[in-house]
Amino acid sequence: MIRMPNLRVSIVLIPKTGTTSVKNYILNNCINCLEHPRTHITKNQSIDEKFSSADDRFIAVVRDPLELQLSRYFYRSRTGKIEDHSPEDFKKRLKQGEGLLTGGEYYELAPQHWFVDDIDWLVPFPEMETFYSKFIEICGFSERQPFKILNSSNSIATRALMIYYYDAETKELAEHYHRQDIELYKKALDNERL
Repeated sequence: MIRMPNLRVSIVLIPKTGTTSVKNYILNNCINCLEHPRTHITKNQSIDEKFSSADDRFIAVVRDPLELQLSRYFYRSRTGKIEDHSPEDFKKRLKQGEGLLTGGEYYELAPQHWFVDDIDWLVPFPEMETFYSKFIEICGFSERQPFKILNSSNSIATRALMIYYYDAETKELAEHYHRQDIELYKKALDNERL
């Protein structure tokens, strides 16, 4: 969570939605912004802990939940938490979790809607680089450091790999489990088009 008290804006940072890039961009471009000691907390936790004000505008980047889940799988593989890294292993884990990867920290598995209950501004992940440049302009301060292109941990984009890692059964399981996050992501896409 990052807060810009003078602008009364709080940024909710959901894991695997470009949070490192977002955090660095805001911290480098916004004077007097505050960073919560725990990066991944919910809007409500932030208010309860008196880090943010209930009157703040809350902003979050959301991602296609099936792509997000695959990104989390790749991350866990890169960090040594998963030994076998294959489409078969991914599908097996989804079947065991009935559509959800299991294991890991609570915030790594938490659904996106858990972080952003009743949020003011949702940004779809594919459009976040454009959004943050626009955001700096709207907030009225000059951009000292441009938005850094997102880290690409895989040689191929996660979205392009989805057809290999999901089959009809695991896609249906994941869509059922993540139905609230799918609606949240659709809402972000619709709002961005306005």
